[in-house]
Amino acid sequence: MTDETAPAQSGAVLRYAPACRLCLTPGAAAGKLADVMVPRRPAAILISLAAALSACGPVPADIEGTEQRLRDGDTMIVGIVAAPVEQARARAIADRAGSELGMAYRLETGTAEATLAALAEGEIDLAIGKFAKQSPWQKEVHLSRAIGAEPPSGKEPAWRIVTRNGENRWAMTVDRLTGRIAPAP
Repeated sequence: MTDETAPAQSGAVLRYAPACRLCLTPGAAAGKLADVMVPRRPAAILISLAAALSACGPVPADIEGTEQRLRDGDTMIVGIVAAPVEQARARAIADRAGSELGMAYRLETGTAEATLAALAEGEIDLAIGKFAKQSPWQKEVHLSRAIGAEPPSGKEPAWRIVTRNGENRWAMTVDRLTGRIAPAP
């Protein structure tokens, strides 16, 4: 492989043998050397990196803007998936979530299937119930860590707050919240 260096205005032009097709410039024939501009000064690299990153928005982001919509005053819709004897615990988690997040909420109860489908479609903002970590829904929705101890196998249900996939900022906010909610007695 041959390297040739020629000074350029903002960096150096390096010539690489085209052993790798990635080194070829568009339209260059095989066997020709390819020109690659490499900045010589660290400041130029930092400025380029800063310019590239300034185009990025807040990370993590919500695709549908759930967290911002709720912080702007929209009522949070919470789906409860719990047997009648466990509804008091689910409501207590919803109360704590609303209080911690400073958001008004409305409760809706339903089956796991209907509630998680509504969550995946964006019809509700989160779901509260007992879900196994290895749920068949884990590809469709984001399951928070367990409220309390995580069951060892991941197959036993535990209290969780579930958010919509793609709403990454909202999911992180909810995940942090689960660590502040006391486990069920």
